Amino acid sequence: MNSKQAKTIAITNQKGGCGKTTTAINLAVALANNGQRVLCIDFDGQANLTMGFGCDYPDELDDNIAKLLLTQINGLSPTPYIVQAHGVDLCFVLFK
Repeated sequence: MNSKQAKTIAITNQKGGCGKTTTAINLAVALANNGQRVLCIDFDGQANLTMGFGCDYPDELDDNIAKLLLTQINGLSPTPYIVQAHGVDLCFVLFK
């Protein structure tokens, strides 16, 4: 495998409250601090990853992953929006 290829790390567990989001945040920041480019995509309906990166009221955002999926299903094109926090890119989706 070429070292420039992107690698995907998925942190999963069926149980809630076991530290998946905390692990994702800490791993992402550690990799970014080590010079790696990191993209986190918050696929949780509660948006805890987004909140962990500093968005105090994620449930007040107009755009979320559910709208992204519906947009894709309906054949529309969402506009990706990426912000950086703690050296980590965090993906949001805007619909214009």
